[in-house]
Formats: sequence, C-alpha cells, structure tokens
Amino acid sequence: MNHLTERQYSMYVDGALEAEEHARVSDHLAECKSCALQIESWRNERNLIRSSITSFDGIQIPAEMPRFRRRMGLREFVMANLVTGGLIWVLQFVWKTVFGELAIELLFVALSRFSIPVPDGFDVMVETGLLFISEEGVNMITNYVLYIGVSAVALMSLWIAVSVRRARANSFAIVSAMLIAGSLVPTEVQALETRTGGALITIETDEVIEDTVIAAGETIVVDGDVTGDLLAFGRRVVVNGDVGGNLLTFAESITVQGEVEGTLLGAGSTFDVEASSIGGDLWGFANSVLISTETEIVGNAIGFAETFVFSGSAGKDLLAFSERLEVNGEVGEDVDAFSQTLNFLGQSKVIGDVRFRGEEEDLQKADGAVIQGMIEFPELPEDFTPRNRYLTGDYYIRQLVRLAAAFLAGLCFLWLLPVARDAELDGGVDGLKTAGIGLVALVSMPIISVLLAFTLVGMPIAVLGIFVWIALIYFAKIIVAYMVGSMLLNVIDGDDNLALTLFVGLVAVIVAVCLPGLGGFINFLLTIIGAGMLVGLLMSDALDR
Repeated sequence: MNHLTERQYSMYVDGALEAEEHARVSDHLAECKSCALQIESWRNERNLIRSSITSFDGIQIPAEMPRFRRRMGLREFVMANLVTGGLIWVLQFVWKTVFGELAIELLFVALSRFSIPVPDGFDVMVETGLLFISEEGVNMITNYVLYIGVSAVALMSLWIAVSVRRARANSFAIVSAMLIAGSLVPTEVQALETRTGGALITIETDEVIEDTVIAAGETIVVDGDVTGDLLAFGRRVVVNGDVGGNLLTFAESITVQGEVEGTLLGAGSTFDVEASSIGGDLWGFANSVLISTETEIVGNAIGFAETFVFSGSAGKDLLAFSERLEVNGEVGEDVDAFSQTLNFLGQSKVIGDVRFRGEEEDLQKADGAVIQGMIEFPELPEDFTPRNRYLTGDYYIRQLVRLAAAFLAGLCFLWLLPVARDAELDGGVDGLKTAGIGLVALVSMPIISVLLAFTLVGMPIAVLGIFVWIALIYFAKIIVAYMVGSMLLNVIDGDDNLALTLFVGLVAVIVAVCLPGLGGFINFLLTIIGAGMLVGLLMSDALDR
C-alpha cells in the first residue's frame, strides 16, 4: 500500500485539497492507521503554530495590523488649516451673498462677453460692490477673518499640545478647548423662509418677515414686508409690500407696487412696475415691460421686451433691447436703444446722450421732449473680419501670463498634495478608462451640483461643488504637464526637480493646446485625461486610508 505524501498531509490538514482528492485521502485514512497517525501529528503541529503566532506572552495580536501613520508635518498642517478655513469662508460667504448683489452683477459680465454694450457696466458693478462692502461687507468679512483666525489658533494649540511632553499637555488642552468653544459661537446670519404649495400664497398686510423668503405657487400676493431678499416663482406674482433686499421673480404676470431697496429682476410675459421705488437696478425680461409714471429707480433700467414703455425716472442709464421703446419719463444719464422704433413723448427728459441703433426716421421726438446730450445713430457692424491671433503681441503676452500663473499654482498644488506627483497614465485600455473617468467626472459634477441647488439646503454644497469642478478642470492640465515634464527629462525622483519638471511640461502643454486647428481637441483630450488621473489618484488614496 502506498502512503500519503507530505504535501497531501499538509494540504489535508489545511483543508486545501480538491474535493475529489480529499475524498480519496479520507478513504485511504480509514484503512491506513499509519497515515491516520501522521495526520493527527500534522494537525497538532498546525494548532501549535497557530497558537504561537496569535498570542505572545498573553498579548493578543490583532488579525489586521493598524496602518502606520507618520507624525503630521508642516505640509499636512498647512493643508489642514487652508482647507478648514477655506471651507468655512466659502460656505458662509456664498450662502449669504448668492441671492444678493453677486448674482445680478454677473449679468453685466455675461452681457459684456457677448459684446453687448452695457452702459457703465463696470462702474455700476464697482459702485454697487463698494456700497455693499461699506454697509455690510466690513462686519461680515471681519467676522470671517476672526472665525478663521480663532480656528487656526485652536488647531495650532492642539498641535503644540500633542508635541510637548505629556505633563504639559493638559494645560494646552484646556486652552485649546476654550479657543475651540469660542470659535464655535455662531455669527449672526440671515435666515431663510420658504412658502410653497397651494393655489394661493399670501403674505398679509400686517405681516413682517425678517428673513429671506422663497415663495413658489400658482398665485403669489405679497402685501406685507420682507426685510431680506424675496424670490417668487409662479403664474401670477403681485408685490404690494416693501422688500428690504433684492426682488427676483419669474411668472407669467408680474406686478410690483411696493418699495424694493435692492435690485429688481423680473422675467415673464408681462412685467408692470407701478408707483414703486427701486433702490438698485431694474431688469425686465418680458413681452411687455411697463414702468409707470411714479416709479423711481436709483440705478439703471434695463429691459428686454417686445414693447418697453418707460414713464418713470432712472437715476442712471436706460438700456433697451426691444421692437418698440417709448420714453415718457426722466433718465439721469444716457439712453441706449437696440430697437426698431424709438419714441420720446412729451414728458420725457434725458440728461445725457441718446444712442439709437436703428434708422434715423424710426426715432420720433415730441415737441415737449428734452434731450440735453447728443443723439447718435451708431451702426451695427454687418461683417466681422477676425484677426489672426498669432500675429498679435497681446496673444503671446496672455500665454506668458497663463504660463506663469499655471507654474505658481502647480508648484503650490504639487507641494500641498504630493500624492499627485505619483500619477501615471497607462496605455491601451487603461488609458481609455482614465479618460472615461475624467469625462464622467467633468460632466456629472455640475449636474449633481445643480440638482443639489434645488434642495436649497444643499445650496452651499452645490456652490462648493462648482468650485471643485472648476479647480478640477484647471489642475487637470497641470498634472498632465508634470507627467509630460517627467517623461521629457527622464525624472525618477520629482522632489529634486519639481520646478524644472513642471515648467518644461507646462511649456509643452501650452504649445500643444495653442496649435492651430488641433489645439482645441488637444486641450479637451488633456483635460479629461488629467481629470481622470486626479480622480483615480484621489480615490485610490482614500481607499488606502
């Protein structure tokens, strides 16, 4: 009879044999006492080894050893403070100003990007920003600085407490706890009230709401006062009360009769402002925009409408994009009209100039109308002959500024996040997977942020997500540039050649994305590849932790 081999003894005891072989060995052990004794000896040895490696002098050794973590260095400490302080500042600042002046002022930038001349748009933006800072911004920013400063001091105290001897750690811990308790005292912020649902939503005459109000329904009637901003969305919106902040409304029919201390923006089918006082600018987007005689606007009056009738007074400019514009009120500065017809009625008065982009016979001026400035008929260019950007010096200056900014940002990024230096791009299918991950991340992040914004509570996270998305797009090409520089210079250890490697890679990337014809495609390709590398690297690092 053939006896079992040592391999069979060992694998049988460990339960590692295949089912068929295990059955044959079991049948053999039932008949062979010698092999059965050997199996018993192997089993005892296995149990002895297991007990010896799982305990040592009565100390149980965990099945999984905890991961080694080195002490926090300067880089990690700076990164923690920057992230904490930046997160606190961004969340509070965005939440308090997203419904304020910032959203309205961005419209000036959007219009200027499309080469639509906005009268004194930059001046208006600067003046409004300075007014906001002078009234509210100083205290707000002071609170943010103090909040972040106290938080940073508290973190630093904790770091020192951990570093000093245990005997002194208690006193530092007490001081740190006091500082943290002080930093957690909430600053005064503006609240938010929502009113939704139902066919009719009302704010009664004797009701005063000390919050920002968001109302959505079939018909919204505001007879009371709102000290904060008012956002109204419905089929019909009527505002008879006073609004202490900005008024933003989207509805089929909009009627405003109260006082608005901030900016008024309305979009719908009909937009009527009757005997109202507007402390900021007025923006109207509708088929018909009607500004009545007793309406006073401190800032600019801007209308996008089929018919725009302006009978009130504007402290600054009147800007109209319409088929028909009728002016029967007073304009403190200039009138800019992109209209088919422009009529100045008898009660109209313009302190500045009138620029009408139309035919001269389409401008009608009544006998009682007063225009103190000049009447101009600037022509809209019909054909644009684009210049060759490669023949202008401004183009190369912009690229040098772009290179310098990317170099400084890249150095800080790779110093604060050294794991990004280990990013690699594999060929073949893995490279396509990386590009696919980047494409999915770049497409999904703004969509998710917009969905979160609709929940209102998720608005700060949504705005933060947009900022992260913008940063991902920017740093994507930087990480690709560092990888390209490493390949060009054959760099093995990037710590000693970080600046040179990054600079060489950035030069190569900028030259590639500026190539005529192919530059746009290369730019898109490098962006999704870099985004995929960053996302994959951050995910793998998070899983390792």
